[in-house]
Amino acid sequence: LQFYVRVPIVDLPPLVNGLAALEAEGRSRIKLTPEQLTASSVNSPYEDERWLVRTGMTEGYWHVRTPRGEDLVWLRVDLKLAQTVGLLRILPRRGQVSQLWRDDAATLEWSDDGEIWVPFARLALDRAMLEDDWVGFVLPDSDPHRYYRLAVTDPQFFAIARLELYEGSDPIPQGES
Repeated sequence: LQFYVRVPIVDLPPLVNGLAALEAEGRSRIKLTPEQLTASSVNSPYEDERWLVRTGMTEGYWHVRTPRGEDLVWLRVDLKLAQTVGLLRILPRRGQVSQLWRDDAATLEWSDDGEIWVPFARLALDRAMLEDDWVGFVLPDSDPHRYYRLAVTDPQFFAIARLELYEGSDPIPQGES
């Protein structure tokens, strides 16, 4: 007697490898304010998500709560209007590249309502190849969306110093898509 188990096939989003020291020349940076960011957890009020978009500063970073109380930590960005994102760049915490996620344990997701999330790209890192410099992820083409979320499942992920998003095409105001 043989039994067969039917397992649903899940389409994984495309894998995007992080590129060390990737410059953003020729791309339009999406201006973000601290109010547009929400994190699932922070270690202390001095290590929160607001540091991720501070320009002209070298100190500060987003550090998740330790010890980790959840399997998934995330950072949500509300763009206020639907836009395509063609490039994501992150800056590791100075001297702490080991606090980034390992392998493809992060996913960039999108949402139109901030509630239902759709995986957009798996983000892979080889921490051994990284230094204290920007890491870029050239993202696949997509439709414009208002919300994007960096979701990380690696229990050894703890911190990012900065985050930048760059347009993939012209923004489209909500309700006119």
